[in-house]
Amino acid sequence: MEQPVVIVPLTSLYQSKIEAWASDDAGGALFKQSGTHLADGQDSRGWAAVIGSDPIGAVTISRDPSGVDFMYVIVKPSERRHGLGASLVKTALDDPETKKLTRLHAYVEPENTAAQKILIKRGFSQIGYGPDGQIEFELH
Repeated sequence: MEQPVVIVPLTSLYQSKIEAWASDDAGGALFKQSGTHLADGQDSRGWAAVIGSDPIGAVTISRDPSGVDFMYVIVKPSERRHGLGASLVKTALDDPETKKLTRLHAYVEPENTAAQKILIKRGFSQIGYGPDGQIEFELH
């Protein structure tokens, strides 16, 4: 019997496991903010999608030094195209602390149309481009 995918709070153990496979796929984040690490800093919270004890994706909400809140999502390459990114985004946006934010940003690679559709479906609007050419989205 196949184990189900469950979404749980992101822990340092899950984070280190994710970083191990994410380093092999550095450009493969569903949404990406340059220079941000999962659960980086005190103004951050996150969730991991796991099968058993193996994380296959994660989402974090982090505040950068200038006070801007960003969402970062990564899905293991072998697990993409199964709705996991959408489930992670829903989890993050349904969190009571996230609902208190006045604005939330996310960057998406231009070729990642699936991620763009997820954000638009959840109420994000395209507002421009990030420093590395990613499309910048905002939810307010």
